[in-house]
Amino acid sequence: MNLSRAIVPVLLATLASACSDTTEPGPADSSIDLEAVYARTDRDFESAVMFRPDDATADDPAHLLAPLILVEGGAAGSAPPEVTYAKTEDGWEYRWADPGSGTRQGIRVTLGEDGFPTVYEALHDSSGARLLFVDMALEQQAADAFGPPLPGRRFSIERGIEETPEVAIGATFEPGTTPLGPFVYLWSESHDVNVVLCRCMAPRVFDIVDSIAYTLTPGDPAADRASDPADLLRL
Repeated sequence: MNLSRAIVPVLLATLASACSDTTEPGPADSSIDLEAVYARTDRDFESAVMFRPDDATADDPAHLLAPLILVEGGAAGSAPPEVTYAKTEDGWEYRWADPGSGTRQGIRVTLGEDGFPTVYEALHDSSGARLLFVDMALEQQAADAFGPPLPGRRFSIERGIEETPEVAIGATFEPGTTPLGPFVYLWSESHDVNVVLCRCMAPRVFDIVDSIAYTLTPGDPAADRASDPADLLRL
């Protein structure tokens, strides 16, 4: 993404709203195994079933940024989740539950002033981590300003582990040429988010066994929480 389209004050404001009360991580302490979280984001899937928004909501603005959900090891003909959406001050929030286990999951999408996603945040993670995925331009901006990643971190935009022990950047993503919903890869063992990537990026699965439409319906409005983004990322 061209940095001229993403002015720093705007990004700071959008990142603040990305840290919502609707995010439900576990305890924020040093007991979180961040190495395991980072390792998970590197995994490719042998096979997955893909759930995509059906065409009934094609004219709804929420449809454009709705996720394509890839569930590791899913079977052809699997029952799709029911996905709800809510508008936030600076983007969208999408929530769903696995039809079989009832495991809840979701993502929050923070948009820049140009309408392109700048940050994705997983709404649940069994590790207790607050798992974020950021635009490559933000990471480059942090690298130019601060240099290489801090000890134990993968990206320059991440603050030190002692400052934000619960926060992990799982990956960076390309912005693409059109703002569209991302691929959200879900780990079969816990339905934790494995990685969130732009549709324009190389797939992280070798075989998509089926593509199944899900219903996208309005959900409860997402509640914003005041939060200092400097507590989460280096910007």
